Amino acid sequence: MVALVSFAVYEVVISPISEMGKTPFRPFRTADPPPARMRDGMKDVTWKLLLVWDSHPDASSHISNAATATARWENATLSVQGIPCMTENSTLRGHSYEVAVLSCPEPTRDPVPWTESFPNFDLSVNFTGLMGTAEPGSTHSRDFDAVRIYVGLTEDINSLFQSTDPVSLFPGTDLLSVVRPVFRERLQPASLATLGFERQDTFMIAVIEQTITNPFTSAPTTQGISTLGLTLQTIINEWTIMQDYRSRSVLTGLSSIGGLSSLLSAILVMLLGTSLMTAILRTKPHSSFGFLHNVASSRRAIVTECDKRYPWLREDLSAMEHHRGVVSYIFDTLLALDMIGYQYGSFIYGPQREAVARAEHEDMA
Repeated sequence: MVALVSFAVYEVVISPISEMGKTPFRPFRTADPPPARMRDGMKDVTWKLLLVWDSHPDASSHISNAATATARWENATLSVQGIPCMTENSTLRGHSYEVAVLSCPEPTRDPVPWTESFPNFDLSVNFTGLMGTAEPGSTHSRDFDAVRIYVGLTEDINSLFQSTDPVSLFPGTDLLSVVRPVFRERLQPASLATLGFERQDTFMIAVIEQTITNPFTSAPTTQGISTLGLTLQTIINEWTIMQDYRSRSVLTGLSSIGGLSSLLSAILVMLLGTSLMTAILRTKPHSSFGFLHNVASSRRAIVTECDKRYPWLREDLSAMEHHRGVVSYIFDTLLALDMIGYQYGSFIYGPQREAVARAEHEDMA
C-alpha cells in the first residue's frame, strides 16, 4: 500500500513539476502543405524582422534608428521592388535589450498564395552610433558587437525570440541568408499543459539554412555599415512542424497509476482470486453500496428503505446463522450487506456481531 501511494505521488505530483520549464518538442514532417486550420491565424500577419542589440556604453543611437530595410516580391503573382519597411521600437519581456521590429506589408490587396508572401528583405544597419566609444571586436565578447536578427510570421515577438535561432550581423559585413519556413506550435498556456490539457499557438518561423557573403553587392561596405539579404528557399520537399508537448503531466500520471493498478489486479486475481482494491480495503468483492452511501444521512435512509421493501431480509439472515450452507458461504465471502445492519439495523450479521452484542450487554448493565 505504501509503495503504491508513493508511486502515485511521484507520477501525479513530482514528475509533472520536475518537467516544468523544460518543455520537450517533437518534429513532424509532411510532403503536403499543412492544413488550412494551422494557417488561419496567419492570414492577416506579415513577415517580420526582429532586431536585438545589446546596449553599448555612450551609444548615441538606438537600434530602431540605425536599421533600415526594403522588400521586394518576385513570384508568379507579384513583382514589386524597393518597398520601404516600417520600423518600430519595441521591448522583449524579461530582457533589457534594444529591440526593433521591421515589417513590410504586401503592396497589393489581391489574394497572394501564402507560400509566395515572403518578401526578399534587404537590411542595412549603421553601427556608427550603436558602438559608442568601443571599437568593433574590442569588447569582452565578439557576439556583444553583433545585431541578432530573427525572422518570423507572427505578431508575438516574444514567441519569435524564444523559438528562433538568429543571424548574427557584425560591423562591416555583407551577408546573404537563405531561410526555410517552419511551422511552430507552442503550448499556451504552459501551466495548463502540466495538468494534461494541451493547447497550441501556431505561427511560422524561418530556419536559417545557409549564410554566405552576399555575391550581389556592388562594392564592400564601410566598417560601420553592414547589410543582410534574406531570401526564401522556394523548393520545399517536406514541410516541418515543430510542436511542444508534455511527456509528464497529471493525466499521464493518473494513466500510469491506472495501468499499474490493472496489472496488480490481474496478478492478484490469478493468484488469490481477488482484485487490488478488495485486497487493500479488505472488503468483499460485491456490494450494492459505495462510498457515498456511507454518509450518515444516506445510510439511515437506505436502512429504512430496505426494512420497508424487504421486511424478511433480517429474518433470512438470522436463519442462516443456524443453517450455515452455500448461501452463508456466499454472504461471508462475496456479498457485503454490513452497512444496513452494523449501525442502524436491529440485526448485525458478520464478524462484528459478538462484539456489538457484548457492547449492548455492557450498556444495559
